[in-house]
Amino acid sequence: MGKLDYLKQFESGSTVRAYRAALKKFFQTIYNVAEPNLEESAEKYFAENRNYEGDVQTFMVALKEAPPKTRRLYLTAVKVFLLENGVELSQLFWRRLKARIKGSEAVSEEKVPTKEQLRSVFMHLPVHGKALFLTLLSSGMRIGECLQLKIDDVDLTSDPPVVHVRAEYSKTGQKRITFISQEAKQAILEWLKVRGSYIQAAAGRSHIYAKPTEDGRLFPFTSVNARVMWHNALKKTGNGQVDPRTKRMLMRPHVLRKFFRSMLGSQSVDMAEALMGHSGYLTQVYRKYPDPEKTLAEFYRRNEHLLLIFTDESTVQKVAEKQSELEQQTKQQQAIINGLVAENLALKEKISKVEKKLAEVEELLRRLIGES
Repeated sequence: MGKLDYLKQFESGSTVRAYRAALKKFFQTIYNVAEPNLEESAEKYFAENRNYEGDVQTFMVALKEAPPKTRRLYLTAVKVFLLENGVELSQLFWRRLKARIKGSEAVSEEKVPTKEQLRSVFMHLPVHGKALFLTLLSSGMRIGECLQLKIDDVDLTSDPPVVHVRAEYSKTGQKRITFISQEAKQAILEWLKVRGSYIQAAAGRSHIYAKPTEDGRLFPFTSVNARVMWHNALKKTGNGQVDPRTKRMLMRPHVLRKFFRSMLGSQSVDMAEALMGHSGYLTQVYRKYPDPEKTLAEFYRRNEHLLLIFTDESTVQKVAEKQSELEQQTKQQQAIINGLVAENLALKEKISKVEKKLAEVEELLRRLIGES
C-alpha cells in the first residue's frame, strides 16, 4: 500500500490538491529539491530514520513568510500524512506549533470589485470565459462547482434561470438550487452555439493524451484554463495588481462570489448565504419556508438587477423603482382584499343573526296560531 493512498479517501478534489501541494513543499524543504516526486519521496521518507519533530519544525521555519491560513493548512496536511503512516506526535507538540502562527485572516486583501471594473474585465474574456464568469458572478457558486455542471443541470427556460447544484458538486455535500441572471443566460446561449466546435478543436490540439470529444459538462475545460482566461483579462484591463507579500492577484475569481454576497446580502443575508451553499443558512431557509425553492426564486427575481453589470445604471434604477411600485400596489390590493373579506364575514354574521331571529318569529307565530 502506498504512503499517499490515504488521499483517495477525500471526496473533495480541492482538499487533495491542497494536501499534495503541502507535501510537495515539505519534501522540497526536507530534501532540498525543486521538483520532488511525491510518491517516491514519501516511500523514501519513512524508509529513513528521521527526526519527525525536527523535520516538522524545519518545515514551519520555511513557511514563516506564508499567510497564516496557508501555514495552518500545510501543518495539518503534514500531520495527517504522518498519522496515516503510523507516526503520532504529541498533541502538545502540535498545539505549540499552531500557537506560534499569528493571525487568522487571509493576508491577501481581496476587495469586492466595482461594476465598472467587472464590466471592463468581462469585455476582454472569450465567449466561454464570459459565460462561465457571468454564471459565477450571478449565481454565487464556487468555481469548482460550476465547472462540474452538466448541461441539463441548468434550466434556461425558467424565470429566473435555475441551476441545480448536485450534492457531488458541492463543497458541503448538500444539493441546492441557485439562479443566474438574464445576462448570464444570454452569454450561455452564445457559448452553446460554438461549444461543439470548441470541444473538437481542443481535442485536435491535445498531443499529450486523447482528449474526449464527448463531454456533458456545460463548461468542458479545467480550472487552470479558466484562471488563465481570468488573469489575462485582468492584465489587459490594468486590474492585475498583486499582493506584495503573497504575490497573488488581488482580484481572483473568488471575488465574484464576494460580489454576489455583497449585492444580495444587502437585501437578505439568509437568502444570499443559502444560494451560495453555506450549509447552516441553507438548512435554515429550507426549514423556515413551506416552499423554500419558490421563496428563493422570488427573492432572486426581485433583486436580480443588483447583479447586472452590462445594464445601464439608470435602467437598473428604473427596474428597481418599478419593482418597488409593483410591490406597493400588491400590498395595497392585498389590504383592500383583506378588508373586503372582513366585511364579507361581518355581513355573513349579521345575515346569520337575522335568519335566526326570523326563525324565532316564525316559531312564535306558529304557536300563537295553534293556541287560537
